Amino acid sequence: MKRVLLLVMTVLITGSVARAQFSEVIKRSEVHGSFEFDGAYYMADEGVGITDSMINGRNFAFNGFGKITYTLGKFSAGLRYEAYLPPLAGFDPRIEGQGFPNLWAMYTSERFSFTVGNFYEQFGNGLTLRTYEEWMLGYDNSLNGARVTFEPVKGLLLKGVYGMQRFYWTPYTKNSRGIVKGFDAEMDFNQVIKG
Repeated sequence: MKRVLLLVMTVLITGSVARAQFSEVIKRSEVHGSFEFDGAYYMADEGVGITDSMINGRNFAFNGFGKITYTLGKFSAGLRYEAYLPPLAGFDPRIEGQGFPNLWAMYTSERFSFTVGNFYEQFGNGLTLRTYEEWMLGYDNSLNGARVTFEPVKGLLLKGVYGMQRFYWTPYTKNSRGIVKGFDAEMDFNQVIKG
């Protein structure tokens, strides 16, 4: 009987503590998101030279995305869903499809950050490495891998990246495209030298 009572008390106390901790985590958490939908309905118009054969039975096209970011203190994670069913006229047809191309998690402290998953990065002014996303052009060359940044002193930033660039919906396979590896050091003399 004492063992049963001890077990019940342990479960109740543990449940109360876990609930209190979970409640505290919920209070400190933030969730942000956004979405966009661009669509068009196409009709044949001989006056401007658009024929039924050009439309090819695809009268409606849309590009859409939705992204969610979760933050808890120094930790953040997110995902982005994209759909091009079919893509709008003027977009590369290889972009047709849907899925979650961007999933990531990041830890950031005062001098250090670590990211795994998909991320965007630029070394210096972008001549050697620049990844970015331009929604209205259908362009996204994010890296899928890992990134580390370290600021040993104010004004000196060290970065290291390793990953594969996104190429439409084509998954990375060995020898299909290159792996990006890089290291960057940036110095802001205005912060290093106090006037």
